[in-house]
Amino acid sequence: FKSYSRVGTSHLRFISILRDPIDRLRSLFLSEKRQGSLDLIGFNITKECLKDVLSCEAYLNITFDMWARLQVSRAEECSHLNSISNIWPDCGTDGIFGGIYSLQLEMYLRYFQGDQISLVRFEAATEDRRQCMDNVGDWLGFTGDANLTKGPVISDQPVKGDFMLENDDSWLSTEVQGLLEAFYQPYASDLFSIIKRENVEFIDVVERNELF
Repeated sequence: FKSYSRVGTSHLRFISILRDPIDRLRSLFLSEKRQGSLDLIGFNITKECLKDVLSCEAYLNITFDMWARLQVSRAEECSHLNSISNIWPDCGTDGIFGGIYSLQLEMYLRYFQGDQISLVRFEAATEDRRQCMDNVGDWLGFTGDANLTKGPVISDQPVKGDFMLENDDSWLSTEVQGLLEAFYQPYASDLFSIIKRENVEFIDVVERNELF
């Protein structure tokens, strides 16, 4: 921020793709577990196991339910014991904390105006990327040859892969889903209040006035 003049700063634009925080958390779990870099705080993992977690049965047997339950417990404990109002970033920035979008947005709004920031719904960016990118281009003021949908990069086909969670209803228990929904719900409500109050652009494949 300090690298720009006041005039230069006013010309900056920020685009962030926001995913459902529970889907994001599971995707993070799958990716980091596969890489052997999963956050293991709270798990009783031996030093011998930590030398090669990808060959360790105790590590391989960790489920998303187990991991997510610990994430919620640690977040609530940090917030309550330390009387922390800004759980992000004071308690952490990764894991469960990475899905607290309202506090992250508020940090940007300390330095930039709401109309400099655009939030894109993850599902819009993956399920109808052409229309989504058209909407992004409109917000940026791109016209003609600058249209973001030109060229081979943009496909009309939905993105496939583990992170889409298609037709997978057994990925976490109802109990843990309820814990995560209860944890994230206040921050989700705050996020939409901030979007409306600060005139932050919310880009989807539907008109903005259909959302607010």
